[in-house]
Amino acid sequence: MGAVPVLVALVLLVVAVAACTGPRGGRPAPAASPSTPPADLCAVVGKGMVDALVPYADRPLTTTYRYYTRAQASCDARTDRDAATSTAYAGLTVKLVRYGPADGTPAPGQAREAFDAGCRSGAVEVTGLGDRACGTGKLSEADRTASVQLDVLSGGDVVSVAYEASPSTKTRALAAARAAATNVLAGVGGAGARRLEAPAESPFEPAETIAPVPSPGALPAVAVVGPVWQSGDKVDLVRGGLPFPFRVPAAWDCDRDLPLVVDVDAALRCGAGGRRSAADLARVTVYVRGCGAPCTPDQVGRFDQDFLDSPVQYRAFDAGTRYAEFTEAGVYRLVLVRVFGDRHGRPTRHVAVLARAAPAQAADVQRVVNDIRTQTP
Repeated sequence: MGAVPVLVALVLLVVAVAACTGPRGGRPAPAASPSTPPADLCAVVGKGMVDALVPYADRPLTTTYRYYTRAQASCDARTDRDAATSTAYAGLTVKLVRYGPADGTPAPGQAREAFDAGCRSGAVEVTGLGDRACGTGKLSEADRTASVQLDVLSGGDVVSVAYEASPSTKTRALAAARAAATNVLAGVGGAGARRLEAPAESPFEPAETIAPVPSPGALPAVAVVGPVWQSGDKVDLVRGGLPFPFRVPAAWDCDRDLPLVVDVDAALRCGAGGRRSAADLARVTVYVRGCGAPCTPDQVGRFDQDFLDSPVQYRAFDAGTRYAEFTEAGVYRLVLVRVFGDRHGRPTRHVAVLARAAPAQAADVQRVVNDIRTQTP
């Protein structure tokens, strides 16, 4: 055989192999990227719907990401229990996953495989949503918390809703999850989906009303020792996981990650930074503990002292508040302890405040300590 026929044969062989195996040495053709999901899925769910499903939602958060064969948008909302005026609580997570074709399987096929995998054992069919839908739910009788998971297949999209509500029932919670899913389907062009302003009925059973946490400045200032904050002072409002907010000088920083000498429910340390020596460092440390019921004298006596290096002698300020003020090794120190009310007004919480500063900065920590007393009525 001559050189030309051999060359032609080799070319034909290469072409045939390429046709069978695809590009890049036998690897499958690359998957097509899915179309971009909505940038703000919380807006697609709808503010009115989020507000109805999650009372006193703490800044609903929307996120997006893109992977090789899929793109996802999510919306998360949780009740801010410290801002709520009732015991009703809810958590909502809505996800929209949009699939693209891959490995010869079109986008709807990719979505269907993911949907089938997500419909966990025990899920029941839910009719009237998308192409297919399934859901699961459970109820804790102890606190009437209902938790449901709803998954919906619609073309190349899978919509998932995880919803928890209290006090509620599985039926109410599933209806709420269905309403959220309906709005997502309507927002992305799902067949037959019509947008809802709110669920047909409240997700919640009757809940107990509780008083709101007062915002700084709403209560008359209480001066235990020294000055209080005035209008126009440069301050930052901090909370750091505590059941109440309070104000600190604008230049201060706060840290929740503290070495603890006692078990507490919440702790926060705020203070001035920079290159000052330890003796010049103004700071305030706050510890909060719950008593489990109205605080007993034994609990109060222990909580008043066990966070200190050595016991102090307190002076009474009012029925629930005691304080000690002294200078030690050239450092001004102010300690305040107090039993205060929970959201129902029951005296079930104890706060301990330990402040220190150079004598020239004593007024700064006094204002902070006074504000903490003001904010714990």
